[in-house]
Amino acid sequence: MRNWELYLMLLVCCAVCAAAASLSAPFSDRVNNARMETIARVSAAKAAKRHGVPFRLIMAVIEAESSLNHLAISPKGAMGLMQLMPITAREMGVSDPFDPAQSISGGTAYLAKMYKRFNRRWDLALAAYNAGPQRVIDHGGIPPFPETQNYVAKVLKRAGIVVESPL
Repeated sequence: MRNWELYLMLLVCCAVCAAAASLSAPFSDRVNNARMETIARVSAAKAAKRHGVPFRLIMAVIEAESSLNHLAISPKGAMGLMQLMPITAREMGVSDPFDPAQSISGGTAYLAKMYKRFNRRWDLALAAYNAGPQRVIDHGGIPPFPETQNYVAKVLKRAGIVVESPL
């Protein structure tokens, strides 16, 4: 992606986000939400290029994981936009999982790692991202957990990715 394309995308995102912000939310929340989406989109575009992960997939993971809340913390301890567990954050070199750029870079690097580990299949990479790689190995595919099965289906659909079943 060229610099001017990134700049144009940033401008379009700002305009779209500002227009789409809920009018019932306080002005400061609308500005913060639009700003966070812009930061996420710019960081996701950079991470997509660096790690070879589709931009739309990164954004779909962010939506599913944190709904663009960079301060999100799950009951299990996952943190930030891409909901990195502390050990995964350390493994991916993320020192501050609440920093949007670090979270997206680390989460995307981990997703790319899972994609390579699981035979370049996005469905299995997402299942590993959600449930852990060992569970994907133990079950020989997507684990039979409704949360994980729904997560994989939702993220793939949001990203517009169709996964062919292996023969």
